Amino acid sequence: MLTRETLVMVIKNKTYQWLDKLSPSARLAQLTAAKERAPALRSLYLQRKSALIEERKSKLLEAKEDTTRRQMQAVRTLSTLTTQMAVYGLWTNEIELDLGLTPLSDSEKFKALNAQLRFRRIVLKQPGDRTLFSLSAKGKKHSLELLRQNLLELMVAAQRMPPSPDPYKIIHKRINHRFQKDGVEKWYPGIVSRTVPGTGEQGAVVYQIVYDTDTKKEYPLTLDNLAFDLENGDFVVI
Repeated sequence: MLTRETLVMVIKNKTYQWLDKLSPSARLAQLTAAKERAPALRSLYLQRKSALIEERKSKLLEAKEDTTRRQMQAVRTLSTLTTQMAVYGLWTNEIELDLGLTPLSDSEKFKALNAQLRFRRIVLKQPGDRTLFSLSAKGKKHSLELLRQNLLELMVAAQRMPPSPDPYKIIHKRINHRFQKDGVEKWYPGIVSRTVPGTGEQGAVVYQIVYDTDTKKEYPLTLDNLAFDLENGDFVVI
């Protein structure tokens, strides 16, 4: 609670030195007036405090709603790209690119190239010149041939990139893995211990899994088998 002296300072916007220099009668008058105004000042303070709290709550709610909207937009974008890629497939070389484009109309070719470029940028997060992922420049749409050339350049660049040491970002993560052992299918908890580079197909990494049932041994899991188990819900990262 504020003292009467402090209330005087607030009301008059003065210092304690100013108050000390007043005569006893003037000082008493100021303190009495401050005491009379204390309830009104306290009410004003509480109103302002309440308004600030509500303003903060509103800003936090707005920020949370904005974050939720952006998250939902990201989910919708990924869902759309996943659906499109299920139709077109991921083209990784020039032969696949031309085979995929050949039966399509020009408008469908544009959609397909757009899907391939966005999938590489948003989902695969492929590094590279940002202009290669663009569909237009200075307000003008790129031609189909330019989009094709840009996608082809990204394909070539991707093939030159060294394989990621942890493409699924699961090293040291706890997992549950369902598979058959001795004719019985069950879940096996464990942890992803590490990857061994260059031991899978075309030099891809192989994940090493340590299961709780046998902590002294690592079990290899190739990227293809991991992708298959993830798709079927047989491999869950905790």
